[in-house]
Amino acid sequence: MQKFTAEWQRIEHDNLKADIMRKINNAEFERVHKETHDALDQTELERRAEEAVVPKEGEEPLTEDDRSLLMKKTKLVSMTK
Repeated sequence: MQKFTAEWQRIEHDNLKADIMRKINNAEFERVHKETHDALDQTELERRAEEAVVPKEGEEPLTEDDRSLLMKKTKLVSMTK
């Protein structure tokens, strides 16, 4: 049983070390991506949210609270796709 526990701990340690190294290696890529694409992504989210709140033909305009809520919901759904 002790041999199993030691092996399990070694595997967990190796996996944790691999996860940390992957995060470190991807940090530069994530930084560059965020600097170059974050503004574009935010613009696209705003565009989609604005399109979602435009009333369709024959519908009443949304109240400011409903408009704000729908914009937030649209942004969240777009970000999690």
